[in-house]
Amino acid sequence: MLDYGSGGGYWAELFSGVVGPEGRIYAHQRAGERFESQREALTAQFVPFGNIELMAVAAGAPFPLDDSSVNTVMLSYIYHHLHYAEDAGEALPPASAALLAEFRRVLKPGGTFIVIEHVAAEGSTRAESASWHRAPPATAKADITAAGFEFVDEAPGLFRNPDDNLRNVWFETGLRGKTTTFVHKYRKPN
Repeated sequence: MLDYGSGGGYWAELFSGVVGPEGRIYAHQRAGERFESQREALTAQFVPFGNIELMAVAAGAPFPLDDSSVNTVMLSYIYHHLHYAEDAGEALPPASAALLAEFRRVLKPGGTFIVIEHVAAEGSTRAESASWHRAPPATAKADITAAGFEFVDEAPGLFRNPDDNLRNVWFETGLRGKTTTFVHKYRKPN
């Protein structure tokens, strides 16, 4: 499994038990000064699991993984950083399209791509939703299926908060950990 943008390793640690001792979790980190300041602590944190491998990769660089080598790619609360760039306007930024292609490259045929993200109001632009650190579910679905993934399912209403108007910067409005969130499951075609 590739846990892209693993950060503190929440999902890597959860999935460690799922893949078992014969499986491998690649805890992706963006290479650079910030990661280097955390490398030692993360390495020590992951040692007890025995199957989590830190994988520092420079932005835009290919993953040091073979083609069709992982069963699952996890993207948790990262898509809002990928779906917009000012110079791309209302189109998926080329760097993000390249990243989606890289996810497809490393996924095995039939492999699963999971996307979890803070919901932005339907009809909001990429610029608006990015400024709120959110993404519209329909935009994510359109981008990801255009990149060659098949949409499989979603968990509607699983993380629904009626007090979240979907047009706010969640970490400035007291909604940290309480946003309305979408969970999408995609598949790499066979």
